[in-house]
Amino acid sequence: MVGAAELLLSFVAAYEHVPVHRRLSLFTSLVETLGPDDFLFALLAMLAEKYPLDASILPFAVELSSHFSAEIRLSVSFASPAQPNSALQSRQTAVKYLDLIFDTLNSTHTLSEPLLGLSDTEGKSSRDVVERLLSLLPKLLASRRLISRISKSLQQGDIDSTRLRDVFGNLLEKTLSLADDVKSDNGRKLF
Repeated sequence: MVGAAELLLSFVAAYEHVPVHRRLSLFTSLVETLGPDDFLFALLAMLAEKYPLDASILPFAVELSSHFSAEIRLSVSFASPAQPNSALQSRQTAVKYLDLIFDTLNSTHTLSEPLLGLSDTEGKSSRDVVERLLSLLPKLLASRRLISRISKSLQQGDIDSTRLRDVFGNLLEKTLSLADDVKSDNGRKLF
């Protein structure tokens, strides 16, 4: 993960220097090459963390994620680190993006350290990083294209719809857990 994180970081650092008309195809190719199951959530989190004031990031992140299936978008945006070498397992392992937020809130940063560089104390607090990551979440979920794809998949009633229901259940569970963690953070208010 560290080697891929460095590669992603170099692309994220180059984001503002890549011509606008080439960004989407370049970043889509990057995610497809590395594997969307394991790296879409990381790229989205890195962009949100690195460019919190850039108004183009949120629409770009939504557009980038819209190139992938609803199942990948939900499970990748919200699933925990992939289990050994199985695309099916990693898609069913819910809540990656939220787990990255949890990791950022923990004292040990096993996932957020290589992806977001939390050991760099150059004005970066966990609270700031969490706020940046959380700002992207509603935009990803509110995408009309995602809602349409989910609706169509759920209406089919096949195995994909069952997996999507499982992802939704895991997403809800993680969201409620995050709300509890934020509320009861040892008596400290995070936000």
